[in-house]
This record gives sequence, C-alpha cells and structure tokens, in this order.
Amino acid sequence: MTDQAEKLRKLVKNYDKIENKEYLQKKTTRVIGVTSGKGGVGKTTFCINLALSLINLGYKVLIMDADIGFANVDVNLGIVSKHTIADIIYGNKDINEIIINGPNKLKIIAGGSGIYELMHLDKKMVERLSEQLLTLEKTVDFIIIDTGAGLSETSLSFLKSAQEVIVLTTPEPPSITDCYALIKTLVRYNIKEFNVVINRVEDKKEGYIVYKKLQTVADRFLSAKINNYGYIIDSKIVSKSIMEQVPFIIKYPRVNISKNLNEIATNVINNTTYQEQKRGFSQFMNKFKSFITKGGF
Repeated sequence: MTDQAEKLRKLVKNYDKIENKEYLQKKTTRVIGVTSGKGGVGKTTFCINLALSLINLGYKVLIMDADIGFANVDVNLGIVSKHTIADIIYGNKDINEIIINGPNKLKIIAGGSGIYELMHLDKKMVERLSEQLLTLEKTVDFIIIDTGAGLSETSLSFLKSAQEVIVLTTPEPPSITDCYALIKTLVRYNIKEFNVVINRVEDKKEGYIVYKKLQTVADRFLSAKINNYGYIIDSKIVSKSIMEQVPFIIKYPRVNISKNLNEIATNVINNTTYQEQKRGFSQFMNKFKSFITKGGF
C-alpha cells in the first residue's frame, strides 16, 4: 500500500519543504481558529481552499462554520445543509448525521443559527455536545474553525480554545488597523502567538511589507509572536470561483493563488509551536467547555 508520504510526493512539487514528514502518519487532531479584524477580507474562501490544499497533502480535514449571522461555508460550495450544530445540542441528531460531505472528501459542520445556541447551554447540553464532538478525535487531522470577523463572545471562545490562530488581513490601511486591534485584544486574553496571512496583495513584496508592519508594531507594543504564514495575490479567479461555487484550488490548481495556498498549507504543517506542544482535540473541548459553562471571559 502506498503510504501518505509517497502520495504527497506525487501531489505537490514542494514536498521537500515539509520539515516533519512523519506528521503525515500522526493522528492527533489539530484545531485552527481562523479570524479577521473586519469582514470582507475573504476569510471563508480562504478556509475552504486551505482545507482542500491540506487534503491534497494527504490529510483529513473538517471545517466548522462558526461565523455568527454569516455562516456560509456550505453556500460557497453550493451545498444545502439540512442540519446544524443545534441539532446536536438539542439531541435531535448525532455528529455523523449533521456532517456534510464536501468536495474531495472535505467534511463540514454547518453553523447557521446553531452557533447562537452555543452561548446558552445548560450542563446537560454541554456534555452532549462535548461527547459528540469528541468522536472527531483521531478521525480527522485538522479542524478549521471559520469564526466571525471581530470579537463576539462565541468567536473568543473558539479562538481561546484553539491550538493555533490564523489572522487574515488585506493591504488596505483600515484592514491592517483592524487586524492589529484584533491581535491586541486577543493578547489580553492570553493568546500570545498569531499566524498572519495577507490576502489580495499585488505581489510577494507587498505581502511581506504588510507582514513587517504588523510584526514591528507587535514587537514594540505587544508581547506577541507574529508568524508570516504567507500571502495570496489578488485575482479575478477568486470571485469567478465563488460565483461558480467551485473552490479555485480544485478548478484552477495551477494558477498562482492556488500555489500561494499550497505554500500556506506547507507552513501550517511545519508549525513548530504546535509540534512542540502536541495538544489534541480533547484539550480544545475541555477549554471550550470551561469557557461556555463558567464564563471564561
């Protein structure tokens, strides 16, 4: 049987950039919270295409749509979701009945109104939700949580519980300002490391300049580590793929933006902080339960 590392060599040209190839065989679920300082920066599109890039690299990935009021991962993929996480909370369905099958074996948990219910759980509901979600441990390699822009209590719950945080911004000054304000607030909640992705840049140079601006002010005014996960060039292919409801990394795998996503996925895999901590999904759930039931804020 061909092992996953061999599959990876065939799928991507930058295989040698994967520093810890043995991670392809590990079954510790990593939870990544994706956020932004403002809406409209392409967060959901990024989550979907990042997930599919990781799948191309040989991983099993699930997206949890936790964007209050704007949950639309399923819509972006042209999928109709009959059930949401609220069906688990009220005991109507189990986890396998609400998971949606997306393209290329991508798994999705739709949010919708169910995300509101997450902030109003009694102990029985919390235990039911925890028991169901914990069945995902070791069945997927990555859980990507698409949180809402800004800082609602629900978004904070997910971000504080996640093992790592990706912050998406664009080169526009308002977006950079909001991104910094978001990071500054999250630092107050004891999140000390952030992985930044610069979307809609003109070229690599612009992406690096924006990253350095954030890194410089963070070094000067905040006790936070800002990692450069990469950049995504501005392209009309993005809006075209959204209209077609087909992710660009599937329909246009050889264009520059797809190459950008593959580079970012490689950086996710090579995240040394996560590799040192080796935390699993059960820890994420324990932290999330604590915030929900005890008011961790």
